[in-house]
Amino acid sequence: MPEVRSGDATLFCEVEGAGEPVTVFAHGLTNNRNELASFTPLLAGTKVRFDFRGHGRSSSPADPKAFRFEDFARDVDAVANAFGATVAVGTSLGAGAIGNLVCRVPERFERMVWLLPAGLDLPFGLAARYHLLAEDLEGKTPRRRWSPS
Repeated sequence: MPEVRSGDATLFCEVEGAGEPVTVFAHGLTNNRNELASFTPLLAGTKVRFDFRGHGRSSSPADPKAFRFEDFARDVDAVANAFGATVAVGTSLGAGAIGNLVCRVPERFERMVWLLPAGLDLPFGLAARYHLLAEDLEGKTPRRRWSPS
C-alpha cells in the first residue's frame, strides 16, 4: 500500500478504482481509513482513503503540538496532491481538516462532502460559524461542472 509524507508524518493510504474523478476520504478522530470504506463503492473514479497522523497505520509525530487542524489539513492536502484528488469527503475531524484547508485555499477541491463536521475554532452550538464559513466560500468554487459519471 502507498504511503505519503506530510511534513512530520508518514500517512498510510489505500486506493480503489481508477480514473476520474479522484476522491480523497478523510476519517474522524480516533478512527481510521476504514470508517468511510462503505462509501467508496458508491463513487466512480479513483478513491483514496488514508489514516491521519497518529491514527491507524500512519506514523505519529513526537511533538504533541502537531495535532492541530492545520496539521490535519496538511495531511489531507499531501494525500490529495500525491494522487491528484479534485474531490474530498470527510467526516468529523476529516471534514474539519478539509474546511481548514479550503479556508486558506478555496479552490483546492472542485467538490466536497462534509459529514458531521467538527467545530473548527469554537465550541459547537454556534451554528452561525458554519454560515460565516459558507459565506466566505461562496463564489470561490471553480465554475467547472462535476458529474459523478
